[in-house]
Amino acid sequence: MTNFNGLNLIEPLLRNVEAAGFTAPTEIQAATIPALLEGKDLMGISHTGGGKTAAFCLPLLQRLAENPQRPKPGQPRAVILAPTRELATQIGQCLRDFKKGIRLFSSVVYGGSPMGPQIQELRRGVDILVATPGRLLDHMSRNTVRFDDVEVFILDEADRMLDMGFSEDVLTVAELLPNNHQTVMFSATMPPEVKHLTDRLLNDPVKVETAPQSSVTERVTQVGMFVKRHDKTKLLVQLLKRDEAERVLVFTKTKADADELSFQLRDEDIDSDAIHGDKQQRIRQKILRNFRNGRFPVLIATDVAARGIDVPGITHVVNYDLPQDAESYVHRIGRTGRGSAEGIAISFCEPRDIRLLRNIERLIKQDVDIDEDHEFHAAPPPRSFGAGGGGGRGRGGRDGGRGFGGGGRGGFGGRDGGRGRGGFGGGRDGARGDNRDGGRGRGFGGGRDGGRGEGERAARDGGGRRDFNDRPRREDRDFRKPRFDNDDRPPRAEREERGGRGGNFRPRGEGAANRDQREGGNRDERRFADKPRGDRGGNFRGRDGGRDAGRRDFNERPRRDSRGGNQGMKRRSA
Repeated sequence: MTNFNGLNLIEPLLRNVEAAGFTAPTEIQAATIPALLEGKDLMGISHTGGGKTAAFCLPLLQRLAENPQRPKPGQPRAVILAPTRELATQIGQCLRDFKKGIRLFSSVVYGGSPMGPQIQELRRGVDILVATPGRLLDHMSRNTVRFDDVEVFILDEADRMLDMGFSEDVLTVAELLPNNHQTVMFSATMPPEVKHLTDRLLNDPVKVETAPQSSVTERVTQVGMFVKRHDKTKLLVQLLKRDEAERVLVFTKTKADADELSFQLRDEDIDSDAIHGDKQQRIRQKILRNFRNGRFPVLIATDVAARGIDVPGITHVVNYDLPQDAESYVHRIGRTGRGSAEGIAISFCEPRDIRLLRNIERLIKQDVDIDEDHEFHAAPPPRSFGAGGGGGRGRGGRDGGRGFGGGGRGGFGGRDGGRGRGGFGGGRDGARGDNRDGGRGRGFGGGRDGGRGEGERAARDGGGRRDFNDRPRREDRDFRKPRFDNDDRPPRAEREERGGRGGNFRPRGEGAANRDQREGGNRDERRFADKPRGDRGGNFRGRDGGRDAGRRDFNERPRRDSRGGNQGMKRRSA
């Protein structure tokens, strides 16, 4: 479709779209706007920067404008949920741009800003409420918002919302909506969690999926640089000063890294600032405004904070830390190369990040060019899992290698035998070929020495393949050393004949028979209190130094005054 006239939009919307600089609808807009105008539930999957915000804002405004109503206090007609404050603000700005000349009221509520002004706007009445899940639940608990009149419920970036732990909040809001409302969901990815949420909230939805996520990278030049962690900042400073980039967005893994990197860049006379969830909303808005106006060229952000950033003209995206999943990589570099513009995405890769880079390449279905022409280059592992070489980590001997790095010669058993694994690819010596000196070599791919073969197995004392039961029995292993090398004591029988234990040894039967008599009677008829207390030797004296300590009552204990203890008490009291 070449223009918006074919989408049956009302005249005020067409004027506002043209004033905003849009000439032709994007793929997601052309596919979703007609279905939404018909009032159908919809699940839209589109990459970042595909224009999905306008895809649901335009039909929403037209639906409400064609059926005008006086807004009721605290009862919006449409609710839009966004995962971050920045994205909610972006949606609110999009609504304001498109509803010029249309008598509709919208409001944006999010955490980190005062509740008072938000409550006042809701009491005046709004048609469209844009909110983050947490702040919306706060208003629900204060009874400042109700959903009795909601006609349209929209979830933007549902995958990110679930990643941030808002699943229960979304379901809480959805349970309070009327039965006859329209539900719209947009997401950049379709993980199982989003699929489950779609099944619960949408009723016979229309599913629209645009080009794969990797399409956003077609206008972006991607470069990877292997560098050790302690050299990343030096490399970034070198690139920023060399390329003189106009507007750069740098992604870090943590908030602390974002702040620290911003300080380090300013120390190098590079104007920069950091944005993340720990900063107050007014400060974040000020930072974004200054970055958008060109006050400083470098903005450092975390994934969550940058998800709602809509800043035109970003020339470079730098992955200071590679993301843990390939989808986030696509979201990051989608901030540059928007529309018909070109962009550059640079990824700093530590040698241990090789697997993350391979996952990204599999998703985007192309290789990331590796730039080795910099002074901080750290040699990465071989590019493919088995493109040749001497294997990886081995359990056995010198050439043994169970490695992802290439075709190994020996394998688990080492150089001279055992079972060897060639590697995951066409290594020179791998590929189901023979080991050098024996054993079984396996590989997954064609190698120069190719073919599956068996070497001469080292002779084993048990013959060929053996069961566990073939192990020699205990009686065949008399050659083993005795358990106690220094145990020269005679056996028990000899010790008993000698009188053992220094002459005091008594046979067990004799000791048991005489015990009752020695201890004062039959054991079964005795009580604990009957045990003689004075039979402790002739030198034993009682605690008072006098008579024998037999069985005594509590009242027989010497008084404090008889022991002189009260004198100390009197002195302390005095």
